[in-house]
Amino acid sequence: MSALAEAEEAERRIYGEKVRVAQLLRKDRVKRFLNFRALNSQDRAEWSELMEQDVTLTLPITPYRYFPRREIAQLNRVVRGLDEVLVDNASLALLAECIGQGSPQWRQAIKQSMACKIEFEYPDAHLLCAGDRVMCKYSMHITNCERVGGPPNSSCTQHGMLQCTFNPVSEKIQTAEFVFDVMNFMQQLQMCWLMGPEGALAPSTLESSAPVLQHSREPQAVVSAAFPYTVLNSNAVWRNLTGQIQFEAGSNESMTAQLSTPLLQALRVYDFQRDLVLRLCAACARGTPGSAVFLSHDWRENNTQTSLSPLVFYIKVLPLSSQGDDISHLLVSLVELPLTLQEGRAAADRARLLMTYPHLTG
Repeated sequence: MSALAEAEEAERRIYGEKVRVAQLLRKDRVKRFLNFRALNSQDRAEWSELMEQDVTLTLPITPYRYFPRREIAQLNRVVRGLDEVLVDNASLALLAECIGQGSPQWRQAIKQSMACKIEFEYPDAHLLCAGDRVMCKYSMHITNCERVGGPPNSSCTQHGMLQCTFNPVSEKIQTAEFVFDVMNFMQQLQMCWLMGPEGALAPSTLESSAPVLQHSREPQAVVSAAFPYTVLNSNAVWRNLTGQIQFEAGSNESMTAQLSTPLLQALRVYDFQRDLVLRLCAACARGTPGSAVFLSHDWRENNTQTSLSPLVFYIKVLPLSSQGDDISHLLVSLVELPLTLQEGRAAADRARLLMTYPHLTG
């Protein structure tokens, strides 16, 4: 009997050690999930080590940032598949980056790569294991709000719970669910961003983009979601900036088509940065919102393609669907980033160098 008891005790210890190791691995993968989400990692190979390809992410409806309307299921959003999780990460990062958008402080922060970012806080004591689940109490902080023009002592923090279930064979995350107070977070965003409730609503359809385009004080345009990303509609600020001609509704369609302008032409993008803008638009046409900073010819003083007095713009691109869930259009927003004399000279030198030696862009 003693030998049998010893054998059973050894089995229990082995089993207990397996459970302990599995729990440590699962907790580590939950931590890495939050870290990758905060950093907006788009490395699919890294994510594949953490999550199943058919992972399901559930979270409350988030009207303050982009998401495709097909994800709405009753009172939640349901994100299906690893690729869609990466899209959601990009949307969250873009939300943080755009806090304070347009303010002088924000423009300076963008030039210095010091825009708001995401940080997750999750003490080890707040990670609990139960069966194949790991539950985590977290705080998501948006940093640098004051740096981009937010009120003194302003902060934006989301307190919530994350629950993950794991595949018992691969030990990868099979499902993940965030629970948090959406209204409280939206109110904090509005205070940090100094905007009204209507400004916190992110368009995802062609129809919902119309009032945004009409009321925005920044240059915005709706472009086609296929190369050459033709400008189809724009607000007065965009037209004043780019000099684009646009007919009123009811005008001759053939004439309008002839005057429709490819995006790169409308923006006067330098040749060595064409790929940057095209990659941004191509990714957005596949569903991933994004942003970039690019150099443009200064057409206000010299409307020639040889001008070496560049303008610097921040460009943000959001996907738009029209009928069904397919992406048919893109919403493009521009913010000019004013340069000091020294910055202008440096930008001109860089433009001159890369126009002469375009291979250096790689």
